[in-house]
Amino acid sequence: MQQALGRPPLDDKEDGLTIPLNVFLFHEINRLNNTISMVRRTLKDLMLVAKGEIMLTPELQASLTAIYNEKPPKDWYLDANGDFIAWSLPTLAGWFESLDKREKQLNSWLNGTRPAAYWLTGFFNPQGFLTAAQQEVTRRKAYQKQQLDGKESKGEKWQLDEVTTVAEVTEYTEVKKLRYSPQNMDGVFIHGLYLEGCSWDKKEKGGMLVEASPKRLYTEMPILYIRTDRIDRTKAMYEQSGPWYDCPVYTKPKRTNEAFITTVKLRSPPRIDPQHWTLRGVALLCSIE
Repeated sequence: MQQALGRPPLDDKEDGLTIPLNVFLFHEINRLNNTISMVRRTLKDLMLVAKGEIMLTPELQASLTAIYNEKPPKDWYLDANGDFIAWSLPTLAGWFESLDKREKQLNSWLNGTRPAAYWLTGFFNPQGFLTAAQQEVTRRKAYQKQQLDGKESKGEKWQLDEVTTVAEVTEYTEVKKLRYSPQNMDGVFIHGLYLEGCSWDKKEKGGMLVEASPKRLYTEMPILYIRTDRIDRTKAMYEQSGPWYDCPVYTKPKRTNEAFITTVKLRSPPRIDPQHWTLRGVALLCSIE
């Protein structure tokens, strides 16, 4: 990983909310706080109903019924128009477990340092996270280019409309085993994704898609390194090292436009056409519930 030339304008202490990932963190914390406030309000009102201090409204009745059936009340993740304002899980226990993990990730990031790898499932807006990470790298590279004082190679352009993301599958499955520092990198590590419709062969150099094991619907994906690079250089790289499958990434198994995050290229075996995986319905999922 190259160190920035000079002092790049990405120092947390100096710039605060001018840094893309800091802005993203701010919005994620606000949204999580709103969700926690909603949960507290519902539970406090139900306690007051039990004491006979307030009346049981239809909304509170619906929440009470959902909790009795061990499901999260719809008010916690849907607004009045039926649009999602939080994550949706089939069980109350799973929903609260996700709440706890999301709070821990954001709290650790806010009060400590940036994570070595990010749990993509724990974000309200995973697309925004990937965009913010791309913006930071683009800004850093553009700053390095200015510091070179005209000595950069011809065609070396770093603007948002001239860059793209590249997904590299690492050999690691546990965050604590990562050997890289997240500082001054050309991307971010993400974890917690699952492959549906196939499996991943770790034995091959760099890994590649293989047929799913019998009776296994999902396969845990190794940690991904999502880096930012120029479109021209990335295109040449893929053309020289194919074949590649354009794998869609979704937040949940129900594949809708609302659940779609992005597309990443995963290596396909040399003798298998990537269309094979399209027919298999292969995709990466943040959650399998």
